Amino acid sequence: MEILGVISGVLTLFEVAKKVVEQLRKKPKREQDGEILTRFSRLESRMKGLERVLASSRGAESGSAGEAVVEDFARTGRLLPELTESLADLDEIRRRTTEAGLAGSRDLEETLLDLSAREPDLGRWIEEARTLHLGAEKRAPVAFVYVLSGRATPRRLALLDGMEATVGTARDCDIVFEDGSLAARHCRLVVRGDRVSLEALTDRALRVGKEEVSFATLGHAEVVLLSPASAIQVALPSHRDAGGETERVMRAQEATDDSQAALLAQTSCAGECGTALGPADVAEERAVDASGGLWCLSCLAQGRGPFRTVDDYRLVKRLGQGGMGEVYLAVQNSLGRLVAVKVLREKTAEDADAIVRFCREAKTGGMLQHPNIIGFIGTGRVEGVHYIVMEYARGKTVRELLQKGRLKLIQAAKIAYQVTKALSHALAKDIVHRDIKPENILLDRMKTVRLLDFGMAKRMATAGSSGVTAAGTAMGTLYYMAPEQIEDACFADHRSDIYSLGVTLYEMATGVRPFTGRSESTIVAAILAGERAAAASIVPEAPASLDAIVARATALSPGSRYQTPDEMGADLKELYRSLEP
Repeated sequence: MEILGVISGVLTLFEVAKKVVEQLRKKPKREQDGEILTRFSRLESRMKGLERVLASSRGAESGSAGEAVVEDFARTGRLLPELTESLADLDEIRRRTTEAGLAGSRDLEETLLDLSAREPDLGRWIEEARTLHLGAEKRAPVAFVYVLSGRATPRRLALLDGMEATVGTARDCDIVFEDGSLAARHCRLVVRGDRVSLEALTDRALRVGKEEVSFATLGHAEVVLLSPASAIQVALPSHRDAGGETERVMRAQEATDDSQAALLAQTSCAGECGTALGPADVAEERAVDASGGLWCLSCLAQGRGPFRTVDDYRLVKRLGQGGMGEVYLAVQNSLGRLVAVKVLREKTAEDADAIVRFCREAKTGGMLQHPNIIGFIGTGRVEGVHYIVMEYARGKTVRELLQKGRLKLIQAAKIAYQVTKALSHALAKDIVHRDIKPENILLDRMKTVRLLDFGMAKRMATAGSSGVTAAGTAMGTLYYMAPEQIEDACFADHRSDIYSLGVTLYEMATGVRPFTGRSESTIVAAILAGERAAAASIVPEAPASLDAIVARATALSPGSRYQTPDEMGADLKELYRSLEP
């Protein structure tokens, strides 16, 4: 990954520069040495943060997880400007120590050249950083613009005095976003002297800090929210005393992996208790962003706000819906904590079979306690409303991740591996899930995989005897259903879950489903034929071992598949280890 390589290069150069500066400190001070020591002191203060980013990425269990860690730090808004400033300081230390003929300066020069040759990305970053210290006659950039969130090209843009840069979706914009909610020409950045102005080019206001504006003069490290999915940040390289402001942005955004929540303005609690609330409170689950404001948990638990109450729970906002019920983010009044509450729909509540299924979900979920399975807390019925209370885990489902394109092969293998751990625990409890698919696999904010929605799960000990799933009934989501599950879900066992996971693995790795069709009958025909394109025909770098795992997991006969989730997990572990750099 580009940023990871740059961080590693900066830390390597710092260690060499440190030896040169140590020699300088042993000598009598000259006037010209002050600038070198000042730059090094500033550089030294940034290294702990970069070391923390690198250590976090290396401490991840896989290469893809490490990349995700770095991407999370980059989205906070401080990492990219600090990398650029660190490289600028290193390059200036190299130039000044070489001119002074200090011992070790040649090593610093050679290390920089060697790293630039071996790491082209680092070389490009160094060239950009050098522009920070060009002479006035060469027109040094007044500011750099960084893309914080959203898909855009380029990710960094240098702004010189007198420049105007447009931001939008039109291909001739200076920063082009792939965001349908933005206008073709959404806003403009104008540089005059040392000032950077922001101007909206539509009638839609832009959000800068706490304010919605159509025009603003931007300060160092200010974030501009263009839409819920897209944001930019301006860094002013001349603003050398801006560390406090940058640190404030970092602290506020480090608290959450939700880029929209991270850009919320500081405001008072909508419950009128007077508490000041901001992004860190939302991230740390002390507050909720709902119904047009931020609400502290205390006010919600006291009944304030236009929210429905079910027993001990305030239903704050809907998170999603399934076949039988709707899932809400809720506050448990008695404990003042956030939970997820699944409520059986009113119409469905009149269906006796639906009630039995709902209660069975609560019972089977309560039997499962595993790090890769969302935790069940309890269930109840009040005034005719059936509900299940579950652990609330913020994150993104695999389906949401796939909306941005296929996953990296190592990430797909790692996710599937963690799902096998969840399925292995379920198997030990004699439970089959029966609806494994991207929508039911969540990556929480700690990048742990969590298996969701046991609404179709059942204990195999009661297979065929409960009377809830009629003989000959298909249960599940068609694209991911095993042949025997299509024909008769009544006796589908854990090997059907293994089949569904194989289909999901293929989709994560390639971005497409293995078996498709224009109608239910053609999809069923494709599943029963068992013919699919090799993963390598879609993703050339996909190894043969990936196809071998998918082929065995999705074999037409249950007896030809992996017989346990652990067997599949062992092959997936070998796969993701082989994909690690």
